Amino acid sequence: MIDYVLEYEIEKLENWLDDLKNESPNNILLAQRAIKRYKEDAPSCISGLPEPDIYSIEKRNRLIREIEEKISEYRLAERRKRKGLRPISVINEDEQNISHYNKNDELKAKRQFENLVKEGYFSPETSLDDWFYIYGVDGKEPNKKPLEWKKTQIELAYMVRLIWQNTDTRQWVICKRVFTIKGRTPNTKTMKSELSKIDNDNMNRPKTFDKLDKLLKC
Repeated sequence: MIDYVLEYEIEKLENWLDDLKNESPNNILLAQRAIKRYKEDAPSCISGLPEPDIYSIEKRNRLIREIEEKISEYRLAERRKRKGLRPISVINEDEQNISHYNKNDELKAKRQFENLVKEGYFSPETSLDDWFYIYGVDGKEPNKKPLEWKKTQIELAYMVRLIWQNTDTRQWVICKRVFTIKGRTPNTKTMKSELSKIDNDNMNRPKTFDKLDKLLKC
């Protein structure tokens, strides 16, 4: 009995999600209220029945979450439209095309790079022109691969913030595209979190920050 109830629920939710993927609901606010009410009522439809299939329960809950997320996306898009802001999809496309920072200061970039290489933050084989390109120096060819950072992730975070925080609002999106650590993409969520903890005295400030201050102040 319970399998049939859940199968019917799941089929109904799948159809609802398919409709949402194709077009926005006529009334987004009513759609939000409907999924909220459905979420609250869902457990009662199987109460008192034999033990339900765990897989089916998880699938139903996942579909509910996806429907909630899709409705929220439409509501956010509607709000942005009313405020005359660009759609999120356009912003995401922009972020996919970002491949460098925007600080056009070749002399300073060269001095900082030389200091960083000398102290082992980049290997001696790292191309100066590749650094110029991600730095934002005009007229440089795009890099074929990200620059490999040789020190810790928190030091990379500090360097990125120190150099580009005043010129690039998407400094962390760019960081993920232009640097690697041991061949892997930096975890920018952790980087931001740890910087915040250090700023608020909830985490010890690494002594190497003072060293980076000196290397990059030129």
